[in-house]
Amino acid sequence: RADVGISMGISGTDVAREASKIVLADDNFASIVSAIREGRTQFSNLRRTSFFLIVTNISESFALLVALFIGMPLPLLPAQILWLNVITGGLTDVALALEPPHEDTMKHPPRNPNENILTLKILPMLLIITGVIAFIGLVAFYLLGEDSVNKGRTGIFTILACSQVLLMYSFRSLRKSIFQLSVLENKAVFVVTILAGLLLAIAIYVEPVRNLFQFEMLSIRELGYLGLASFAILLVAELSKKAFPLAR
Repeated sequence: RADVGISMGISGTDVAREASKIVLADDNFASIVSAIREGRTQFSNLRRTSFFLIVTNISESFALLVALFIGMPLPLLPAQILWLNVITGGLTDVALALEPPHEDTMKHPPRNPNENILTLKILPMLLIITGVIAFIGLVAFYLLGEDSVNKGRTGIFTILACSQVLLMYSFRSLRKSIFQLSVLENKAVFVVTILAGLLLAIAIYVEPVRNLFQFEMLSIRELGYLGLASFAILLVAELSKKAFPLAR
């Protein structure tokens, strides 16, 4: 009558093994704890990664739709969107999926087995973060676009790339602050940050690549302003976690 029947794989009887849902191959009860920790970690990583991909992709699409709706030029060209997805979606989601177990993983009560990976609880955070990313990106596109459309596209591209890399740090936990997590616990996040920075620099400052993607050079001052704007998006994400806490 137990919710989950467990039997011993070595000393247990055939009847017990056939009737149980879990068989301990090593007859070690500690294996149950390890299995639960691993299962919780994988579920949380899948939830965080899925939420991250939804936020980043919707923010890009929302910015494009708003720009077209209000009569602005296309903020990003197809090739630029592809390169942006290489910098972010192709790297950051892998780093989030490799997040190791947190120290409080086993301190939470069991979740409902019928609970979906994505729930309506994420909707407030989703709307806030995507709205802020799209707004700040379009402001950068408008201000830098006064010089040329290509420079405006370089600005919104930089905002999206930097903010998504920073959000990767925030999304390592949907409850804890970014300052409560050590970068060294997930070395993949640190490596992805370096790779993403290199890819962004190549796209903007290596002339053949810059010409291929129709970008323009950014001054150190402009790059600094865009970096501050990206950190503002990170701050909004952190405040959203406090205002709308999620179970995991």
